[in-house]
Amino acid sequence: MKNTDLFDNLSVRNMGDLPLELQTNRAEELKKKIEVGGKRMLKITRIILTVLTILLAAYGLITGNFKFQPLMLFSLGLLFLVIGLIEFRKGRKTYGWVCIFTFLFSLFVSIQTFLWS
Repeated sequence: MKNTDLFDNLSVRNMGDLPLELQTNRAEELKKKIEVGGKRMLKITRIILTVLTILLAAYGLITGNFKFQPLMLFSLGLLFLVIGLIEFRKGRKTYGWVCIFTFLFSLFVSIQTFLWS
């Protein structure tokens, strides 16, 4: 019988009743599932923010109406935040920090633009 067969009907609450070896196996499986789900979530969020930013920028360029520019800048900042988190996950801390600082700067600029307009 595989270890995974033992865990099909178990929740995290009753893991204390299991032997230590099975608890660590279950914890490792849960950690892998969370990592895969987190990567997928960041990838989907990055794609959505990229499309939103491009659409808002294209609207402003095509129509000459820049009333959505603060929203575009805000979505661009969120995109940099997501890219920074992805870079931290990959272990590239330098690029991660650059993206986080870019997010903070664009957040500041978009808030200033919201307040002034």
